[in-house]
Amino acid sequence: MDPTLLALLPRSSTVGLPYDDFFRGEYPKDMDAYDTFMDRLAADYRVGRRYILSDLPYSVTIIERWPMLDFPWMNTESLSLVHRTVPEMLQSESFKFSHASAVITIALTRPIQTGSPNCSQVWQANLNVACPVDSVLPGCANAPDAPVIIKIFQESMFNEPEFFNERGIDSGTWRTGFQFAKAEAEAYWNMQSLQGKDVPWSYGFFKVKLPNGEEAFAHVMEFVEGLPGYGIFLRDLGVDEKLEVADAMASGLHSILQCGIIQRDVKSHNMIVQLGAAQPVVFVDFAGMVPLRDIDNGRISWEVDNEMALLIRALREMGVTMQEIADWLQDRKSRRVPWTNLFAFFDNRSPGWFDYFDGLSDELIGLNVNSGEEDETEQSESEESEDDASIQCGESDGDNKIEHEHEHDHEDIDNQA
Repeated sequence: MDPTLLALLPRSSTVGLPYDDFFRGEYPKDMDAYDTFMDRLAADYRVGRRYILSDLPYSVTIIERWPMLDFPWMNTESLSLVHRTVPEMLQSESFKFSHASAVITIALTRPIQTGSPNCSQVWQANLNVACPVDSVLPGCANAPDAPVIIKIFQESMFNEPEFFNERGIDSGTWRTGFQFAKAEAEAYWNMQSLQGKDVPWSYGFFKVKLPNGEEAFAHVMEFVEGLPGYGIFLRDLGVDEKLEVADAMASGLHSILQCGIIQRDVKSHNMIVQLGAAQPVVFVDFAGMVPLRDIDNGRISWEVDNEMALLIRALREMGVTMQEIADWLQDRKSRRVPWTNLFAFFDNRSPGWFDYFDGLSDELIGLNVNSGEEDETEQSESEESEDDASIQCGESDGDNKIEHEHEHDHEDIDNQA
């Protein structure tokens, strides 16, 4: 393995997911099972498309909660001024420890990414913990509802897989809802040190029932204010503002890698940007991730190389020129900023990367000019924004190269999940 890359990787492998038997579900192993599976999804879709496509809030009933309740914000000694505040409702003992007499409800309020095909339905929502009238649990009574994002892995809205009898659904790269949820849970479990900074706080994973009777896994996470990365255009801003975003993007990717996680979807679509914030860039969408421990040594270099190419493309989409990127890297390398080791590896692995991106016109890159103007209008009207990990059904075998594009149903908002 490239010695430069070896120095970037975590010293120990990622930690296994506790209570992983929570994430269990059906995965067809033969043609008969596949046909039954697809018949069920088709029936669920016929019943569910009416409310899904209407974009009107619908009921979500919690069936079961992932019992891993060791939330990182509970360790107050590890919190800093950079960490974003956790809503009071979620700091209550009844939520943190799933008090038997408390009832958690989630009310959808605003669609972020919905429709088909999508690997998840993403909504802004309000979370409430109702306690008995005589409850003495601290922080339970009189706390306002917590604004959250809920990402529902609704299988009937996924892309339809192709079936290969000898290798499984789509050669094993098509993930079901429980597999997406498990991957995202493992990512957040191993990124506890980054939650509330580089990535959203995770408020837990649930099994829910939808109005069409379909059961699905859901991830409830922090509502992060800011603009989605695809709505950011930096070209006309000052140098300091541009470099603030670039530094946060490079530092965040470096931190995620050091947690043993390959996101496999590093894009402006999967970032929330808030200029001037202590943490100006937040990464979202880890449902397609793969832990480094599951990647063959011979392929790790390719995976990291692809992450770097996606990062450069995201900067270009935001309007940062290649000359500005060159000056930025030269300055940061002279200061020996830790994340510049990623670019030392990138230079060794793909020495022609700069010339390649320098040769791409703005038209080929697809600048965020129009989407940025539209998003700023929506932002001022709604006075809020967020990010939801954008949730297209992604490849799980790492073949989502930089040419792969996401589609978004609600690009006037954001994309977090």
